[in-house]
Amino acid sequence: MYCESLRLYYKDFLALREITLPIVEYRVTALIGQIEEKGLVETLIAKDRIAVVVHPANRVQKLTLVQIKGIYAGTITNWKDVGGEDQIIDVVTREEGSGTRGAFEELVMGKDSKIRTSAIVQGSTGAIRTTVAGNSKAIGYIFLASLNESVKAVIVEGVPATTGNILNGTYQICRSFLYLSQAEPVGEVKNFIDFVLSPEGQALIEKEGLVRVK
Repeated sequence: MYCESLRLYYKDFLALREITLPIVEYRVTALIGQIEEKGLVETLIAKDRIAVVVHPANRVQKLTLVQIKGIYAGTITNWKDVGGEDQIIDVVTREEGSGTRGAFEELVMGKDSKIRTSAIVQGSTGAIRTTVAGNSKAIGYIFLASLNESVKAVIVEGVPATTGNILNGTYQICRSFLYLSQAEPVGEVKNFIDFVLSPEGQALIEKEGLVRVK
């Protein structure tokens, strides 16, 4: 979606022929090895942050990564164990194959833990937000750009999920979006990437709900 909107806008903006340049969501450790092994050149074009959300009535304001991991793994099952009310935690997650779920598993769960099989599975960020908004016992994760007053983002490791904290690296549940090329970009490909990193391109990135890097 992001690549398509940028590509079409670039074509219209500069009146150049259409370019196809895949966008890569940079989240999986194995991909890092592939990039290094194949000698690919990566260009950071945007960042995104995943907010861990609860019902607004939930008195829990902050969680550690260990606590979030425990909740999703099933080793923490009651809100009282993390400072909340004495009630069972209803875990809400994205479906297998979701990019957001993949990022969450990489950044929070790690290689040694899996999301518990009893979790409520939803097929979109909006569905997770709606589920959490309607269930005072629920916890979920969504793009920060999708956050609204119907749910509450918890502070993670003492750091709120703000744009500033994404850029300075203190908020840890964050993923990067890259363009990959087989060599240093030249010609029209370089022109396109330069556009994406320009004020106009970065404004489009921001409009899509991502964090600009320029």
